[in-house]
Amino acid sequence: MKWGEQRWPQMKAMDRSKIVTILPTGSMEQHGPHLPLQVDHFIANRIAEDLEKRVPEILTLPPVWAGTSGHHMDFPGTITLRPRVFIDLLRDVCVCMHAHGFRRMILLNGHGGNRASLQVLGQELYAEMGFSINVIAYWDLVPQLVKSLKKSKSKGMGHSGELETSLMLYLAPQLVDLSAVPDGFRSDQLHHSRFISGEGITRYVNIKEHSEIGVDGFPAAASAKDGELFYQSVLTELEKVVRELQAEA
Repeated sequence: MKWGEQRWPQMKAMDRSKIVTILPTGSMEQHGPHLPLQVDHFIANRIAEDLEKRVPEILTLPPVWAGTSGHHMDFPGTITLRPRVFIDLLRDVCVCMHAHGFRRMILLNGHGGNRASLQVLGQELYAEMGFSINVIAYWDLVPQLVKSLKKSKSKGMGHSGELETSLMLYLAPQLVDLSAVPDGFRSDQLHHSRFISGEGITRYVNIKEHSEIGVDGFPAAASAKDGELFYQSVLTELEKVVRELQAEA
């Protein structure tokens, strides 16, 4: 079920304390010369929409399409929210849902830069009103698959690399500019990440400081086949999470 298509009497008739709601979050930021700005919220939203086909009794909300993307502002087209604004926006949405009786909520994240803010949001909601939300970055559902599909030494999912490019080749190939796909960083190339300057030390910089084209990974190695495997595996794991939430007393 889509939240925006419901009428208030339908909402009132629902057992709102047991319905699982899903709010996709992402970003509007550069994704290299070959991928569109909407990659992060597009993928998160597609996952939610396709999950609804498997579990039609869930409620999906429209995606929050802007996130914390200040580290991409060197590239035209990026739109960023200040972390506090992003947190407060989602906080207000969550507070409204809690006021209406919804208790089983998933924030499905598609942008790594949102992680810290979403963690703060979860802490605040639980500490202040006892509302326990579930924050999930979709790639964290299949960590071993991420490792096996990686062709580069990019950190985690990378950025605009082989994994995101594969997903877009599978989900929306018409949005991928194949003539502009760069090599990026291959696994046999020395890749210095300037986001981490020491063990246990995090240093925040702009992505352009380590990639002039805004890519972290090896997009030339991407394939629609890998994208399908990745995507369907994420859907299967997320369905398991939703079923567990539905079964909670």
